[in-house]
Amino acid sequence: SGTYTVNPGTVKITGSPTVTLNPGEYCTLTITGSPNLTFNPGTYILDNGLKLTGSETVNGDGVTFYNASGSITITGSGSSNLSAPTTGPYAGILVYQSASTQSAVTVTGSASMALNGAIYAPKAEVDETGSSSASAYSIVVADTIKFTGSETFNDDYSSLPNGSPIKAATLVE
Repeated sequence: SGTYTVNPGTVKITGSPTVTLNPGEYCTLTITGSPNLTFNPGTYILDNGLKLTGSETVNGDGVTFYNASGSITITGSGSSNLSAPTTGPYAGILVYQSASTQSAVTVTGSASMALNGAIYAPKAEVDETGSSSASAYSIVVADTIKFTGSETFNDDYSSLPNGSPIKAATLVE
């Protein structure tokens, strides 16, 4: 236990410390147990995915996760609230996964989990299970999308200066 500020690199957090993470490139980012986490605003480059599991409390306002490889797993019974930036080049984007990455993005949460922003994983499967919600907006772009549970998606883009990041869409099969 304790209070820590963590800079980019290889990070594995277990137990129940209070941790603040800074934007940058993370080789490994694995968080288990019941820590109290805060992601400072900015871009987090994940070289080997992201694993958040346990009963953690996670907060991050103005964050984008760029996943270069590996899977993203966000599973928790704690309180999680992650929101994409509202301005700048990544406005509205919470997760952007490399087009060459086919690893799954898995979100399993409780009613106290809110993810606001686009999840873009064009060559991967996105699995959403549980009762998580997007209090403002959510967009999912993936090769395969699976929903199990009672997720809530909203379309209130008023926090983004230019409204919805999707201006025109064409579906092609």
